Amino acid sequence: MNNSNNIEVEAKILNVSHKDIEEDILKLWWKKIFDWELDAVWMQDPDIEERKVRVRKEWDKVMTEYKEKIDNEWWFKESIEIWYSPDHHDNQIKVFEKLWLEQANRSIKNRVSYLLENDKELWTVQFDFDKYSDLDWMEIPELMEIEASSWDIIIKVAKVLWFKEEDLKNWNARELAEYYKNI
Repeated sequence: MNNSNNIEVEAKILNVSHKDIEEDILKLWWKKIFDWELDAVWMQDPDIEERKVRVRKEWDKVMTEYKEKIDNEWWFKESIEIWYSPDHHDNQIKVFEKLWLEQANRSIKNRVSYLLENDKELWTVQFDFDKYSDLDWMEIPELMEIEASSWDIIIKVAKVLWFKEEDLKNWNARELAEYYKNI
């Protein structure tokens, strides 16, 4: 979801194709908002693994984003996100390399996104269906990511679509690649 400075709360459900549940999502008033390839490069200080910068190209837009994982008492993924939009993807990467950041990894994926906004209750839920064509040199089956303002909302939305709480994963891209390397 596109806030320039916020806390991100998200969970993944593996092996879910948008084509399999698109009809149900559209019946529940979700709007399709994105269907394009994303090219993301992760930069990091080799001495501080938990803080990263991602430079991502979405269609004709470039987004640079600082991410820092937040330790919490729950098992879901939560991180601080601060982002802005520079003009040029490759030049932004060169700037970070000049600042002694190293390229940690790169991912290329197709994303299909759906959004549901509830103005009365002031919450938004976004589904992103990601199909990685290149994640650590692997192809990853399509998965669904649910992003919302709270874990409670994520659980409720997952259950509406007949998923169980134990289906929800808090993995980042590196953990996802590791899982598929080991199965």
